[in-house]
Amino acid sequence: MPARGAARARGPEHGTTRDREPTVYRENTRGPRRRNGRVPVALASTIVTALAVAVGAGVVSGDPGIVTGSVAGTVRLAGAAERSPPPLGPYSRRRAVPPRSTESHSDPSDAVVVARAVSGPAAAGGVPGGASRTVRVPQRDRTIVPFVTVVATGTRIDFPNEDEVFHNLFSLSESNRFDLGRYPPGETRSHVFARTGIVRVFCDIHAEMSALIYVVDSPHHVRPAADGRYVMTGLPAGAYTVFAYHGGARSDSARVTVVTRDTARVDLQIRS
Repeated sequence: MPARGAARARGPEHGTTRDREPTVYRENTRGPRRRNGRVPVALASTIVTALAVAVGAGVVSGDPGIVTGSVAGTVRLAGAAERSPPPLGPYSRRRAVPPRSTESHSDPSDAVVVARAVSGPAAAGGVPGGASRTVRVPQRDRTIVPFVTVVATGTRIDFPNEDEVFHNLFSLSESNRFDLGRYPPGETRSHVFARTGIVRVFCDIHAEMSALIYVVDSPHHVRPAADGRYVMTGLPAGAYTVFAYHGGARSDSARVTVVTRDTARVDLQIRS
């Protein structure tokens, strides 16, 4: 009889308790077995991957019960190369020299594509808008950053002065006229954009500063890439009017029907 406390001999097919291989769960029809109340790592990874693919494909919107589709196409700027840049300021100034890189009249990435719901859940107000109600547009290195901003109606834009000099942002645009007055470095002033339209923003102190703000009445909008291509995802099924803005110009509208889990093609052309 072996001494008390000694390890018991085990067959070669078992090995010692310390060398025993981890338990392998066999496939069964009742779903995966759990160990200590946890789903096996391999299964958890599969679930996360599948969910990520569904969201990335635009199948799931903000509401888990709403299945969506998308719109894709290309924005073309007709005649942009022959167009001479207009003056940046709303009035002439001899010292105002428009910087070459401030506003491009041949860059589609400065445009915005908007899809306005005509019928379906989005038109009925059944889909919550995804646009933020507050947007931050700072002034940095005597530049308004970014040059192009897209917001929904009712959005408040904060304009913090991150420079070491005073600024005075204003706009004479009919849809959203405002004047923030002169304010020092470190201070922030704001304006609520209540009406749709194109808003050109300038600085009364620094004539070389300018920016564009597109105020739209739809949460569905996207900026094209530099080659003009765009993809707008997360649109509930229904009919939409799709159009694009670029600078002070607007494309013709196109009517399109969005189908769930499908992509509708809409190409737009903006004539300068």
